[in-house]
Amino acid sequence: TMLATELRHGKTIPEFKNLQKLLLIELQKLLYKNNLQDKFKIDATRIATDVESVRVGKGYGVRKFLELLEIKNLKPDMFIAFGDSSSDYAMLEELQLLNKKAKFVFVGEKERLVNKSTSGIIFTKQLTDIGTLEFLQNE
Repeated sequence: TMLATELRHGKTIPEFKNLQKLLLIELQKLLYKNNLQDKFKIDATRIATDVESVRVGKGYGVRKFLELLEIKNLKPDMFIAFGDSSSDYAMLEELQLLNKKAKFVFVGEKERLVNKSTSGIIFTKQLTDIGTLEFLQNE
């Protein structure tokens, strides 16, 4: 359902970004050449480039997780999701759609959520794993 290329250990984010631009062009060409642009989407994040099926994603994962909780008869009062890319936002959308009390801790660059509602989102000062730790230490 997803193919991901990630920043290699020892490489810098600017080095990755330069190569990512080239990769995005080639991936788009492949999708169009094989008439797959309606079946897959590309999500370029800070440290990865993901090719994802449009049928499954983070929202689908939330639904499957909620099904498992129901089977186990677990009923959380609230959900907290963490993410650093626009595709992670689908977790919050799905939880809100299902009328679940939820927070979304966004540990990525704010511009990744352009045109998204910020209702229910907590932005950390730090990014990625350090931002996650920041939230957990202050919660």
